[in-house]
Amino acid sequence: MTTSGYDDIQKRFFAEASAYQTIDTQRMFAEARYMRTKALARLVRLAGASVAGVFRAWVLAPAVRWYRRRKTYQELMRLDDRTLADIGILRCDIPTVVRNADAPRTAPAATPAAGATVHRLPAGGKSAATQSDDTDRSLAA
Repeated sequence: MTTSGYDDIQKRFFAEASAYQTIDTQRMFAEARYMRTKALARLVRLAGASVAGVFRAWVLAPAVRWYRRRKTYQELMRLDDRTLADIGILRCDIPTVVRNADAPRTAPAATPAAGATVHRLPAGGKSAATQSDDTDRSLAA
């Protein structure tokens, strides 16, 4: 009787465990499909963004730069020599001007040279020499 009672408990346990296992397996497969789809969508987004970035950097931007340079060159070449002289360009300098037009415009840092003295204006807007002149005049009066 002990063996058959043990067999019944064992059968019941495995029957319940297999039912739980199928539910958990189905849920696990559903979650795996969801995670795989989510990862694939992210990968496609990243690949699309990187392809667009490469296209923009290697194809589109150089084409736009070339077009702008060509239009600038054509417009400057249409001008007469007097107009070019007014804006400070010689006709022979046009290719150089157009080529350097795309160069990044960075202002040099305004740092004083070594050993140079920096004269700061006070809040009134007058230099120290002007203030001392005003002081001398007021004392003389």
